[in-house]
Amino acid sequence: MRTRAGVLPVLFLLLTSLAFASSPFGIEIGMTVEEMEQEYMYPEEVPGSPGYYWVYPPYPAEIFIDYIVKVSDTYGVYIVQAYTDDIYTDEDGWDILDVFFALEEEMDYSFGEGERFGTTEWGSDIFMYEMMDEDAYFYTEWYPEYGNYIAEDIIDAALILLVTDLKNWGFIELEYLADTYWDADF
Repeated sequence: MRTRAGVLPVLFLLLTSLAFASSPFGIEIGMTVEEMEQEYMYPEEVPGSPGYYWVYPPYPAEIFIDYIVKVSDTYGVYIVQAYTDDIYTDEDGWDILDVFFALEEEMDYSFGEGERFGTTEWGSDIFMYEMMDEDAYFYTEWYPEYGNYIAEDIIDAALILLVTDLKNWGFIELEYLADTYWDADF
C-alpha cells in the first residue's frame, strides 16, 4: 500500500502560492525586468536563452526550487515557470507520480478539472523507461477551452512531468502563460 503522507505538506505549501494565481508566486504578469529588480526578485538572465530570467519570487512554494520567467520588451513577463528538484523513483514512476497527482489535485481544486495528456500510460511497470523516449510526454493542462478559469491575464496553466537522462530521476514543471503569449516577441 502506498502512502501519501509525504505529499500532504506539499499540498499545504502549494495552496499558498495558488492563492496568488493572478500573479503566480507573486510575480505579476507584465512586469518588466526593472520592476522585478525593484521588488527584490533579483532577475538573472539565463545564459544562452535571451529574455529568460531566473527569479526569486515573493511567494515561493517549497516544492519548487527554480523559477524562470520569459520577459518581452513589449509585454513584460508573459511566461512563469517553476521547477521541482529532481525526484528519484523506480521504473513504475510512482514516487514522482504521487507528487504530480497531488499537485494536479490542488490545481483542479483551484481552477477546475484539467485535461491530462500523455503518450505513456501511468501505472505501467516501465513508465519511467517509456518517458525517456524523446517524443514522450505526460502533462495536465488548464485552459479556457476546457472550461477552466485561471485569472484575467493568464490563459493557460500546465503541470508537466519530465524525465532526466537517468531513467529513475525526473522533475515537475508548473507553467503559466499570459494572455499576451501569442503576441509576444519570441
